[in-house]
Amino acid sequence: MKLAIRATQATLAGRMARAALVCALLALVLSQVAGISFLDAYLATTPGGLYAVLATAVSTGANTTFVLAVQSLRLLVMIAAAPAIVRGLAGRDQGGVRPPARARGPGPAAGSGHALAGRPRSGSRRRRRPSGDDR
Repeated sequence: MKLAIRATQATLAGRMARAALVCALLALVLSQVAGISFLDAYLATTPGGLYAVLATAVSTGANTTFVLAVQSLRLLVMIAAAPAIVRGLAGRDQGGVRPPARARGPGPAAGSGHALAGRPRSGSRRRRRPSGDDR
């Protein structure tokens, strides 16, 4: 058990170090392209809680307007891209092949033991059309 915990901790530490390195590289490129300080660029590209990044920006004297703008853009891009990413990941099998689609039937059959089996659905009742005299 202790070995598994240590292996997990080592894996997480490695991934966190890799994420920090990627953020530093992105910050270096952003600072050169946008002409801002490395601290501003690093805080702008740092993943994590928006409030924590903004608190760090305020306490270090960084350009909070720029940091907030880039962090907000990052958040909006992730919100827009998340459904497509999840659909792509959910469709993958171990071999990278999508599983076959499930056949959609009419619902639970009568006598299947389902509580609503055999009952008409609320929107499925036909309404009486007015006859010539009711118009």
